[in-house]
Amino acid sequence: MNTDITVYCEGKSEGSADPEQTTLDVYYWRKVVGGLGLSKRYHFKSVGSKSTLREIAQVAENESISTVTVCYDRDYDHQLGKAFPSHRTASTRGYSWENDVLSGNVFLDVVADIIGPGASQAESLLQVGIELQRTRRTLAKWTEIDISLQKVQKPSIFDRKNPSGALDHQNLPHLRENALRARLISCGYVRRPRRVCEVSEDAVTDVCFGKLIARSLYHYAMKICNNFAIAKVTYDYFMRQIIAAAFRDPQSALVNYHKGQSAAFS
Repeated sequence: MNTDITVYCEGKSEGSADPEQTTLDVYYWRKVVGGLGLSKRYHFKSVGSKSTLREIAQVAENESISTVTVCYDRDYDHQLGKAFPSHRTASTRGYSWENDVLSGNVFLDVVADIIGPGASQAESLLQVGIELQRTRRTLAKWTEIDISLQKVQKPSIFDRKNPSGALDHQNLPHLRENALRARLISCGYVRRPRRVCEVSEDAVTDVCFGKLIARSLYHYAMKICNNFAIAKVTYDYFMRQIIAAAFRDPQSALVNYHKGQSAAFS
């Protein structure tokens, strides 16, 4: 295999544990590397968990291995003061790659493409914008709580194994706040725990649990498709469209962020 650098990242294929499969994580990091203009040859592997990536990064650091790059989701590392053990690492800009590609106007742009041009497009996008703003307000509060619980090593307020469980599927893209309150009580809190950091409405799309917002916006987009009698697509297909759209602008904040990490891929 003609490879200069092996790039390890999170993720696994739906229904497959084969790291050679092109996972969404691999698709994202390939887009990242493709925008750096480097002449190296790369091979990408999804290895599942972040703990595995941490072990790989530690070995690469200890043994000064320059043919390995480890790419990981930032999660709440910044808020909780955590760091990865190697200079040959690159992180997502937000909590995860899902946050990176769904920040800004990317989601609205893709929804506009789905609806197509016309008077109904402008009206629908206006309503989508209103609903997203309402959701961000609620999500900011629960994200602060999620960070606080992780700080004291309590179970997360958002179920990592079932991100869609927090969604109100009858009122997308909103959350099931009653279910979240019940989960908070099960963690031993009648009131919210002490705040570790403030999460603003403007920043919450970057900071919150990425798979939650990705699943929320996917289901919301499919609801819009249904309203316009447009055929639904799979989550995998939808997110690949989102990833591709997020990297269209070579001068975007996301692309420039990753250019600042180019040394990890050299």
